Amino acid sequence: MTLKNRGRLLIYNARLILENSIKDNSWVLIDKGKIGGFGSGKKPLLDKGTFLIDCRNNYLSPGLIDLHIHGDIEKISQTQACSGTTGFLLSLYAANFEDISRKIIQLKNMPLKAAQCLGFHLEGPFISREMAGAQPKEFISNPKIVLFKKLLKKIKDDIKIITFACELPGSGKFLKELKKNDIVAALGHTNATFEQAERAVSSGACYSTHIFNRMKGKIKKGFDADILIFDENFKAKMTIVGGKVVYKK
Repeated sequence: MTLKNRGRLLIYNARLILENSIKDNSWVLIDKGKIGGFGSGKKPLLDKGTFLIDCRNNYLSPGLIDLHIHGDIEKISQTQACSGTTGFLLSLYAANFEDISRKIIQLKNMPLKAAQCLGFHLEGPFISREMAGAQPKEFISNPKIVLFKKLLKKIKDDIKIITFACELPGSGKFLKELKKNDIVAALGHTNATFEQAERAVSSGACYSTHIFNRMKGKIKKGFDADILIFDENFKAKMTIVGGKVVYKK
């Protein structure tokens, strides 16, 4: 039985994970599949028939969302739910737009038993050939706005993130198209310089696909990248490698 047809559900005696804190002895009321309220301490007044779940002082959190995962959509749905992921964006490798369109139309309405597919992440084809990694090079190209607009007519609402290389010819116009259509612009598989990437960020790029992997960098081989610190606009402020600051703005 799903939450929607269960009626009201109260989860109580939980350590509730909120945005900036964890509240002990908390409860969450779910009404027809939607959160109807939450709080700490005494449980709210309940209607007859409310289903109760005692959390036994375990953690209770919102479901996680995976923004980048490849594979069989049904297997992903089952395995991701086991670790607390309730939604995901299915990532697609570089391909021609007809195949991309066909695959999205085929998969987007597939009924899933566990974690739900919330849309798609296109990891290409407008990426760097030098930084292709596992991406099939035969489909990699510079941004083609006309073809992209044709793709959007078929599946616009299903594409949530697109990874692209901001140093490619035409990437500036492509970034404007992404912004206009409310698609998250992600930097990845890129051979861009720091300055090129920063210009893309100032123009609207706001996400990074597997940072430091298949990206250009001046980090010496053999070091592990420990942390990259960003400000609220996703501009790099400091890079720390092996415990040493190698870039500071």
